[in-house]
Parts: sequence; C-alpha cells; structure tokens
Amino acid sequence: MRDADRARAAALRREIERHNHAYYVLDAPTIPDAEYDRLFRELQALEAEHPELVTPDSPTQRVGGSPLDAFPKVRHAVPMLSIRTETDTEASGAQAFDARVRKELGLGERDPPVEYAAELKFDGLAINLRYEQGVLVAAATRGDGETGEDVTQNIRTVHAIPLRLQTGSPPPVLEVRGEVFMRRDHFERYNERQRAAGKPTLVNPRNGAAGSIRQLDPAIAAQRPLSFFAYGLGEVQGWQNAPQTHSGTLDTLEKLGVPVCGERITGLGVAALVAFHDDIAARRDQLPFDIDGVVYKVNRFDLQRELGFVTREPRWAVAHKYPAQEQLTTVLGIEVQVGRTGALTPVARLAPVFVGGVTVTNATLHNQDEIDRKDVRVGDTVIVRRAGDVIPEVVAAVIDRRPRPEPPRFNILQSYPTCPECGSHVMRLEGEAAARCTGGLVCPAQRKQALLHFAGRRAMDIEGLGDKLVDQLVDRSLVRTPADVYGLSLDTLAGLERMAEKSAANLLQAVETSKATTLARFIFALGILLVYFVNYFIAGLGDEGGSSWLAGAMKLFGRPDRGQVRKYEEFIDKVLWGGLQIDEGEQKYGVRKSLFYYQPDLLPPGTYLQVANSELYQSFNPFFVIAFTPLVVAFFQFLVSRGRGVSTARKVFYGLVLTTVSLLVMVVGGLFSDGGTVKVSALWLVGFYAIVTIGELCLSPMGLSLVTKLAPKRLVAPLWPTATASPEPTATPVAPERRTIYLPCLSRAAPP
Repeated sequence: MRDADRARAAALRREIERHNHAYYVLDAPTIPDAEYDRLFRELQALEAEHPELVTPDSPTQRVGGSPLDAFPKVRHAVPMLSIRTETDTEASGAQAFDARVRKELGLGERDPPVEYAAELKFDGLAINLRYEQGVLVAAATRGDGETGEDVTQNIRTVHAIPLRLQTGSPPPVLEVRGEVFMRRDHFERYNERQRAAGKPTLVNPRNGAAGSIRQLDPAIAAQRPLSFFAYGLGEVQGWQNAPQTHSGTLDTLEKLGVPVCGERITGLGVAALVAFHDDIAARRDQLPFDIDGVVYKVNRFDLQRELGFVTREPRWAVAHKYPAQEQLTTVLGIEVQVGRTGALTPVARLAPVFVGGVTVTNATLHNQDEIDRKDVRVGDTVIVRRAGDVIPEVVAAVIDRRPRPEPPRFNILQSYPTCPECGSHVMRLEGEAAARCTGGLVCPAQRKQALLHFAGRRAMDIEGLGDKLVDQLVDRSLVRTPADVYGLSLDTLAGLERMAEKSAANLLQAVETSKATTLARFIFALGILLVYFVNYFIAGLGDEGGSSWLAGAMKLFGRPDRGQVRKYEEFIDKVLWGGLQIDEGEQKYGVRKSLFYYQPDLLPPGTYLQVANSELYQSFNPFFVIAFTPLVVAFFQFLVSRGRGVSTARKVFYGLVLTTVSLLVMVVGGLFSDGGTVKVSALWLVGFYAIVTIGELCLSPMGLSLVTKLAPKRLVAPLWPTATASPEPTATPVAPERRTIYLPCLSRAAPP
C-alpha cells in the first residue's frame, strides 16, 4: 500500500466529516449531494482495496454492524442522575429554585446574584458518549442511572454525532452526555416515505428517537433521521485547562465538533431565568423539535460542588416545565383497569384527539373521588391534557356542552360490584381513595401486574419478562406467584408463542442473574401493600361493662346506653351471622347491596356499620415474615455464639411443632365460635398468623436446605414444594364453615 493511498484516505475522512457537520449540525450544506456521494464512494473503494485503512472513526462505519441478539449492560463510570422537576409552570417556579440555591449557599439579600446557565429540556433519549483519545468507543443509554445499555452500533449511525473529536490534543477520556431526538420536519418526511411505501409509520418524534436507538438491527436505526445535542459531561480524565463553568464546557464541546443547542443563555439571578422561560414559551411551537421545558443550572462548577446532591438529584439544577397541551374531545365510555394492588382505576374511552404530538384515545380518571370532583360522565365533552406531555388525563368536563337529558353519574362500586377480571368482591375501605378487588393473586389482572412489577428494572430486573410473556404464563396457569418464575424450565418457555429456544435460554439466564440482587430491590419487588386494622383489633377487646366486643368498638365513636348496644348486636346476629338475605330487587334489614356499608333503620341517623372482608387478614402473614425474620435469625446466631447451635433437622422439627400449635389455636378459636354462631375476638386469627409465620421461618428455609444438600439433583425441583410447604388456613376462626365472613365496626362517616 502506498503512502499516497493512506494520506488520501485520511483526507477523505476529514473532508466527509466536515461536510457531515455542516449538513447535520449547522444545517448549512457546503456541497451538492452528488459530490458528497462521489467522495463517499471513493473512500469506500480505498478501504475495500486496503482493509487496513479502515478506522473506527471512518464515515463508512456509520452504516452499522450485524444485528444484535440483545443490548449488553454497561455500568456508568459516573451515574447519570436525573434532575428535579419544578411543576410550578409560572415565574414562581424559577423564583423557588433561586431561593433554594441562595439558601444552600448561605447568601443574604445584599449578596450578589448567582450566575445561571439556562437551556432547553429536549424530549428524546438521554445518551452517554465515551471518547478515548478523541475517538468514539462506546455509547450507552441512561437506564436506571447506574447501569445502561450499550447502543454503540446504533449511535454510530447518527450523522450528527462525531466519530472523532475535532482537536489534535483530546483528553484521554471524555464522556459527553446529551439527548438523541428527531426533528419535527424529519419526522414528517420519514412518515411520508413510509406511507408511500406502505410501511409502518412512527407515532411521534420522541418514540421515534428512542425506538431507533434501541433497535437490535443497526441497519434500521441508520434509516431514521436522528439528531443530537450535548448538555453535559460524565467521566473526564486528563483534560488540561478544562472549563470551570457549564456554559464554558458547552462552548468547548461545540469547538470540538459536538452539536450543542444554540437556544441557551447565561445570566445573573432569577430575572434572567424568568425571561428565558417566558421567551422559549412564546417560541415553543416554532422550534424545529419538541421540548417539555427548560433547565436551569448554577453555572460555576465550584458552586455546583458546594451545593452537592440530595438523594439522587443535584441541588444545583432543576427542570422547569411548561403547561401541558390541552384539547377537547368526547367521553365514549368509562371502563376500569385492575392494577397490581387490586385498585380499580377508571379509564375514559375517548373520541380520538391529537394532543401533545400523539393521538389520544384513553385517559385516566384516577379514582372515584376524582370522577366526582370533576363530574365526568359518559357523553360529556372534556378537556384532555397530557400531564408532563406523557400521561393523558381528563382535566375537566365542559358542563355547558353536556347532553340532554343529563347522563347518570358514574360510580365504580355500582358499576363494578365484583372484579371484571376474577369476579371477587370489590370494596373501598374507609380512608382510601381506591376501590380494590379483594381477590389478591387469585385475580389474573393483579397477578400479571404483580409479576411485571416484580420483574421491573427497579425491582428484580428480569430482562425479557414483558407484558405478552406474562400474559401467557398467567393465562396458562404456569405462574401463580413471583416465586414460580424461578421454577420455569427451558421446555416450558420454549413451548410458548414467540419464544424460541434461544429466547427461552436468555430469559432463564436473566432469572438466574436476578438472584444476585440487593435487599432493597427484593423488598421493593414484593410490592407489599400495608393494610391497617386498628378498628378491628379494638372491636375484639370488649369493654369493662360486659363481654360485648361490639361495645368495645363503640368506644371509638362514643358510649351509647346498653339498650342501644343490644340493638346493634341484634342487627348483627340477624344480618351478619344469619346471612345477608338480599333478594333480587329487595333489601332486607336496611342492607345496601352495592356498598360495604349498612344503615338499618334502627341505627341513629348518620351512623353506618362498616364491614371488612376477613380475607384481608392474610396480609398479616407477609407482614410477620418481614418483622420476624431478623429476630429468628438473630436467635439462632445467638445460640451458635453460645455453643448451643441447633441442627437443620431440629429446626425443621421446631417448625412442624409450631405450625401444629398454630392449627390448635384455630381449633380453639373455632370451638369458642360454636360453629360460627358466636362472635369471638379477631385476635385469634392474628395469633394464628404470628405462630405459623415463626413455624414457616424454621421449616421452609431449613427444609429447602436439606433437600438441596441431600436429594439428587434431578429430584431437587420436585421436592422443593414439599420441603417448603406449611399449613395455611382457608377459613377463619370466627366462622370456620364460611368461605368469607365480615368483621364489623362502627363509623359515623358517610359512605363513599
């Protein structure tokens, strides 16, 4: 190879990158497309003839590589932390930020104003670019802030991002952080081409940018018109004479050939921030790209270091949002979605409307209180807003446009007395905004959401366990609890739709990797819902004037005379212990069919009898597991330290004894109930769960340990359920023969 060829290749690379920068960054083409194509083909020919001329920063490498099976994980050298969002869209939002900064810096009213840098908050995908000796070597998404995904191949296809920094003396390591986005005009032109070719179009510029970078095939990413703006730094090593301000850093990056948005200012004090916020708000619709706010930063790095961080957010920066865009549309219907905790979330089905860059057909109504406050009804004309330009919500109903005659009010408990997914009772506890399905993991919707939460990135981080796969696992009864995920086999997964053997193997590897997690992530993954039963505890304590537990409950709401107490007890005996006795179209004993609140005629006006499903008491088991686990572990460690350690077999024996004792507690409680006809204290059930939990903590881990140690490997999985099993009740000691009973307490609050 001649030196002339090497020199010509280097010259072509420099010239092509110069034209790329002019075209994609400056938006000022310097040569015709035909001439650019000629230069590019010449470089391709040289590199084809002499493969040793190919360099990582060559423009020919932007076409991408081979399709990937998955994105490798990358741990950020410096975490990509999020910044605080100021939801106050008025000037007072900037004023509040300035006040916090001055307070943290100890500045008084007479001290000079703080110098700030203000810039746009782009609506795209955050990216970290790593340059070593001036050459782009890696690119990663933000991920959870600590760990992202390696998207280097796709980033190389973005012409706006330089493959080599424009300097002869680059820092040994320089990480540039910024946003990949899609301009509105580029988005429209791309969709026009797609429609002309009969191919799928992109939903909006933001999703187009994020989806492009996360394409496993770099060739697809290369077809998307993406742009990039830098807004900060990550890891930096050996940068001589590095700028000492944020604005100076952006100016330097621009000189190095890195795209930096020109819509930015530096200014003194809050007045400069307010002026910038108002200026961008007035020109927001004219910008060539989407934004959802502006960002304020303390300009000097020394002051940034002095301010530091709070939790995972810097004190020296804030994102100041703009009011979300709003449109009018019509409510076609109101349905509910069952969430992970059983909450029934009402969702308005809307006539399609374009809001904030997307077509909206559904919007959340949050809960019954919000429906009542906004008075939203089917057929109403409503104002729809994309809160934070992301989540559509109904702001208000336009009462003047309400149809005549007026449609009825929507009530969740009346429309859905039972869960639409599993048929379990729906109830709304006093003090809670949400109506909930009482089915727990019996409810397939709750089971699916619980599994998705369990596998989420912030929880156990099981890559590949997504919506469609969870649907199949639950619908086919392959997974009933999160623990069942760890018992899935390759054959089972490979037999599911769109799950080839390789995909199944990758998922099993992700499941295995998830075992090495932190305690905080594990507890978060469990998604435990805290339930409080103070009223029901008090209801079981009785009162000093007699054995009536009901009288004890009435202490919460005043002390009526004994005659009134007997009337309450008579009502309970007839209705609760004798059955609700509700016939179709008829209500006996004043029982309201649609609500878990009762107001018989014999009760004083404004006083209701509230009841709670006894199945909720099962929440005590996971609560006691968390509470007792450290105590049991500490107890056994104490015995070991005294030279009195207990063998695994003896721990299993203790577990069996304790579970037996817990069942005896249930038997005694049942005897006192006289077949469910006599009221007994709910504390019997609490005592049962306390004892059986300690038994489980002795039995389950030790049994599993014995099986894994002694059983042949091929028998470990089949023996695991037997080794960890412990008795669980299916009835309560209050009424053992009933599947569901209700424990009453009194309330003077009106029902929801």
